[in-house]
Amino acid sequence: VPGSPLPALRMRMPSSMPAVPRQPYTWPDRTENRRMSANLSATRIVGADNLIAGNIFVRDLSSRNLNSNVNDDCAAGPCSFNAINDAARINETRAGFALQATLDVPVANRENQFSAGVSFEAGRSAFDGSAQEANFSPQREAVGISGFVTETAVHTRQRYARLYLLDTLTLAQDLYATLSASYNVTQVRIADRTGAQPALDGRHRFSR
Repeated sequence: VPGSPLPALRMRMPSSMPAVPRQPYTWPDRTENRRMSANLSATRIVGADNLIAGNIFVRDLSSRNLNSNVNDDCAAGPCSFNAINDAARINETRAGFALQATLDVPVANRENQFSAGVSFEAGRSAFDGSAQEANFSPQREAVGISGFVTETAVHTRQRYARLYLLDTLTLAQDLYATLSASYNVTQVRIADRTGAQPALDGRHRFSR
């Protein structure tokens, strides 16, 4: 491979790896995750046997990743660089709530427990991926020879809503009849931020 420190796809495991197995085969190889969250829950007993419970949450996730890879194009013949550095960045924020009521509602003098609940969650996320041409050094470091070029940049927004009902009737000491129903709605919006992949743009809705 002209101009490359190492021939592509002919790298061998270094003799030092068995003694130090934690060392990377190629580098850089870094992943950094940061997560923050807050959650608030509350319950209240109403009457003797009725319960109302609620929950509110907020979550934030940030992820950064940098990996070195072999340039697969070199397998077909000579190429100007034998490595690629891939970088990815993910940012995600979500918030939502859930509320449930559980009631004792006897039916025909039989124990009967009825529950109804609703939940809602909204989120947004951003993914950015870029690549950099590089060459492997004798120490297996992928040394960049160009700047990073953005290949993918996608932003999404999501909304999830759910309504459910559950009723359990006691027929005998160890015999119960259960009836349940739920309705779910999901909305997703995807937007390409590079301008080069308009096929990614769209609005989607699912329900059942």
